[in-house]
Amino acid sequence: MLTLTAKQREIMVEMPDELVRATIAVNKNTWGYTHTYITSDCDFLIPEASRITGQDFIGNNYNLNFLIDPAKIPEGVSSGYIHLKNTLQNISVKVSIKKPAVQRTEPKNRHVNFMIKKGHEALAKAYIDFRTDKNVASGIYKAFFGCVGNVGEIPSGK
Repeated sequence: MLTLTAKQREIMVEMPDELVRATIAVNKNTWGYTHTYITSDCDFLIPEASRITGQDFIGNNYNLNFLIDPAKIPEGVSSGYIHLKNTLQNISVKVSIKKPAVQRTEPKNRHVNFMIKKGHEALAKAYIDFRTDKNVASGIYKAFFGCVGNVGEIPSGK
């Protein structure tokens, strides 16, 4: 009786930036006929072949290629399965995506980022006031320089 085996039951792949090809090595134990169907349980794992037969093997080995599409990986999901099914067997190979570590900003950097955002907000507000013909000459100075630091009094135009 012909039996298929996958060399790896789990594959770990770094989070790709673009479409990437990966391979699962499939072996058969003896000669014989097989019609094995290949499916995936998620959209980001795309098998290149939908079925394999005994003629697809070179000797007793077959390299099952599949694509990993990073654009289709949903948030929070980091793994999926490639299934090989025939009348006698059901083999599942887990493909895990290793996502990059989230970088945390230091408190000092967060404060700087907050001040920059505060400046952008003040500048946007001053621009809106200017476009709506409000008297904003002193308001722009206060809003922009007030968030940068303590600059004291606004100079009088005299």
